[in-house]
Amino acid sequence: MIDSVKPDMIEIMPGIAYKAISAFAEKLSIPVIAGGLVQTSQEVEEAIKHGAEAISTGNTKLW
Repeated sequence: MIDSVKPDMIEIMPGIAYKAISAFAEKLSIPVIAGGLVQTSQEVEEAIKHGAEAISTGNTKLW
């Protein structure tokens, strides 16, 4: 489906699903965003480490 739609980026939810983030980041040539349930700076770092290029969160302390 991703090939037929050709999105500019994809958001993986929840953002703490590191295995899914890694799998999509390895297979796609578009940015991966991690969003949802990201509550700590350590979770932000883990998502980035696993291939997310950005984090989507409503937690203003992590902006």
